[in-house]
Amino acid sequence: MSELPDPTRLVGRRCAQFVLDRALLTAVGAALSVVAAGGLILLVRAGVFPGGPGIGRWLAGALLVPFMGVPLIGGFFNEVWLLRRRGSTIAMRMLRLCVVDRYGTRPTWSACLLRWLAWVVDGALFGLVGLVLMLCTRHHQRLGDLVARTYVVRAGAGGGQPEGSPG
Repeated sequence: MSELPDPTRLVGRRCAQFVLDRALLTAVGAALSVVAAGGLILLVRAGVFPGGPGIGRWLAGALLVPFMGVPLIGGFFNEVWLLRRRGSTIAMRMLRLCVVDRYGTRPTWSACLLRWLAWVVDGALFGLVGLVLMLCTRHHQRLGDLVARTYVVRAGAGGGQPEGSPG
């Protein structure tokens, strides 16, 4: 009798999902930074906002706040709120992946929050720590999955429902 394939053996897709999710958040942050800086320049030219030697600090803030804030706020929305509501992030949905608990159901709010907070470690060295953990653990879990007791599996034909459970 042959063994069933491991439903968590998706390291390549998970790497693609990591890159897509980060690229999406970076693009939104960059676009908002350009809009904020452009708005500040227009306000200075219109005389609404005073120019002068201190404008460089304001311009740097207009560029940095959205660029840094969007990944934080957007990351929470994508990795916690959407994950709890739909079982997948934006990129996971595109790549037909979903996150489940050991019973094959969507993770709880606390599990989603734990997974997101663990990105401090998993995301170290541009995600290399998470990649090494996925390659070395039985169910291809990064630290966030291990502490939250979650698994990433293929989404079934229904979109967010898993095809299999790691058991």
